[in-house]
Amino acid sequence: MRLVLVFLCALSMAQVQTNGSIKVLINQSKSLFDGTTTQYWVNRLRLKNQFDYKDRLSAEVWLDTSWLMGNYLDSFEYFLSQQVPTSDYLDLDTELLNEHWGIVDLRLERAALSWHTKQVELTLGRQRIAWGSGFVWNPTDLFNPTSPTSIEREEKATTDGVHFVYNHGTFQRTELAYAPATDAEAKKWALRHSGHFGKTDWSLMGGERGQAEVLGGDMSTYLGSNALRAEWLVTWDDEATSIKAIINTDRTWGKTYAMAELFYDDSGGDQPEGLPILVEQRSGKAYLAALASRELTPLTSLQVYAVVNLDDHSALLGPSFSYSLGQNMDIALSTYLFAGHDETEFGRFDPLYFTAIQIYF
Repeated sequence: MRLVLVFLCALSMAQVQTNGSIKVLINQSKSLFDGTTTQYWVNRLRLKNQFDYKDRLSAEVWLDTSWLMGNYLDSFEYFLSQQVPTSDYLDLDTELLNEHWGIVDLRLERAALSWHTKQVELTLGRQRIAWGSGFVWNPTDLFNPTSPTSIEREEKATTDGVHFVYNHGTFQRTELAYAPATDAEAKKWALRHSGHFGKTDWSLMGGERGQAEVLGGDMSTYLGSNALRAEWLVTWDDEATSIKAIINTDRTWGKTYAMAELFYDDSGGDQPEGLPILVEQRSGKAYLAALASRELTPLTSLQVYAVVNLDDHSALLGPSFSYSLGQNMDIALSTYLFAGHDETEFGRFDPLYFTAIQIYF
């Protein structure tokens, strides 16, 4: 209790910066189970607060207030999505209302306290620990995994844990991260060292995920005007050994940007049928992801995102058109189109349409 009071007193004397956003996300799709057309509205107010105290202590607090609406809340897909185990160790979510017209909840998306000097930084709480060099997949990211099929790919996952960083000098650092869990199979820790040689950034890491041990690394360099990156992770326990790896490249030509990434996971295999699009799924060992974007005018841009399962040849294609309605207001019209036979990973889904309006302040 005394520590809490000290923390609150320190924050009261800290410099505070506040910004945020309001986002309205509207989705329409068909149920995989009964073919019903479903709508899903996500109305989210995000307040980002940064507290700084005497150049040594800082805190980051992101508070999300969400109002969820639509008949998707009554679907079996939504029920299944709620059964997916969360990686959160701390219970920082509160459901304020659950009525026939929707659900209102509060979530601390980030809530972390940091102490830092010129060489050392220690962060406790809900935070993002960004490891790896992949754009779509990050094999070495044990703490903040993301789904390549998410309709909010810009949203980055967080973890409840401890992150220690020691800066040795220019481009050299050692990190230690630990994420506790109520289930021993979900806890994880890792040690990572990163450095720089010539035009190449590199890192090596090792640790444990549950009862399995992991060893991996990544590198980023340039070949002419093209960036080239690679990342790999070996996981082993008493029963099996698996390897995950990516290689990607990207380049910008004037107002055009393009990226391609190959992903391999030798533990990939068939998953149960009927998983909803909001639940991460995988039924292959090799994937190709690509993204191309073009600024059409100073206010408009076009982007095409694609993921191809190289084993069953099914694919997701996601064109998106965005327009700036003002200095701090954007709108994006997007869709996920699916190709492949009904028994393939992506082929069994109907098109998904979504529109996002976001205001920043």
